[in-house]
Amino acid sequence: MKDLGKYLRHLLVSCLLLLPALTGADEQRGASEVRELLQLSGAERQYSQLLQVMTRNIQTSFSTGLAEALKQRPLGERKRSQAKAILDRNFGQFITRFQTLMKQTMPWERLVRDVYIPVYLRHFSQRELQDLVAFYRSPTGRKFARNNGQLVQDATRAIKHEYGKQLQQRAEQLSQQTLRQITQELDQLASGG
Repeated sequence: MKDLGKYLRHLLVSCLLLLPALTGADEQRGASEVRELLQLSGAERQYSQLLQVMTRNIQTSFSTGLAEALKQRPLGERKRSQAKAILDRNFGQFITRFQTLMKQTMPWERLVRDVYIPVYLRHFSQRELQDLVAFYRSPTGRKFARNNGQLVQDATRAIKHEYGKQLQQRAEQLSQQTLRQITQELDQLASGG
């Protein structure tokens, strides 16, 4: 359960970092091209998918925390079932409130105005934005926008399948080496060396 709280605090801080102060970017040249590019590229759909992924991640973390909490409490089968119903009901309410909070905290239009427009205008000239809009209006651009989410999912799944186990093993080795180094240095510090 502590991990869920830590995850939620981290998530909230991350969201706040995404919301810079108002910059007046709507009046800047190229803002209408950024808006059209976002519309054509399916960015709002991706925003909705991001909210769903965040919700699923919270649900997974919560379920893991719940399983751990129930392991530590000796409850009979009937009481475990009642406890799970209580937790499911409260968690369902939490998710509904969390989704509302996310949409209130970072509504799509505010993200467009405060985040996307300034970022795109920093990286692309108005002419380049017009070229991107032309691409996304083309049949190939429309196909790319339709399939981009699936492309990312497929690539992520393939990377996990191809490299996940190897990366996890190497990360564990590196963690162990680092922990040994820290332990050694702390031992030397403690012994006055």
